[in-house]
Amino acid sequence: MIKEIFDIEPIQKNSLIMFFAISCLSFLQLFIFKRNVIEENSLLAICLSLGVSICWIISQMISYYLYADYTNNKYDEKNYLDELLYDKIALHFGFSLYFWMIVITYISFELGLTLIEFLRFSILVMFLKTIFWAIFSFRKYQKHQKLNKK
Repeated sequence: MIKEIFDIEPIQKNSLIMFFAISCLSFLQLFIFKRNVIEENSLLAICLSLGVSICWIISQMISYYLYADYTNNKYDEKNYLDELLYDKIALHFGFSLYFWMIVITYISFELGLTLIEFLRFSILVMFLKTIFWAIFSFRKYQKHQKLNKK
């Protein structure tokens, strides 16, 4: 069993670590905003936290892709290639998601939101973050198109 864990590729190992950490934070969010679900049925709470963590990851993937597109220098004249360490991508992705989850949870807790309001607020923040990076990626693409026309 332990030998099999060490045979896993670094990106897969980091992805599993980040998914586990995000699932734990999702369970904590469920505990903060809806305690009676955990007290009644712990299996339901675990399944809900896993489902919510998958939703968090999907919502982060879109904005992370747009961020990577914005920071990529493929539109520049020199055409630099960003050499990324693929075993570190999962950690950067996971830590940025972890940061956003903590910030959104703290703001929601301070505002005294219910679970449904918290989910709506989380979706709104992640959507606004995605729109933010989409605008910057689109503007960079437009700038590249103007330079090609000249």
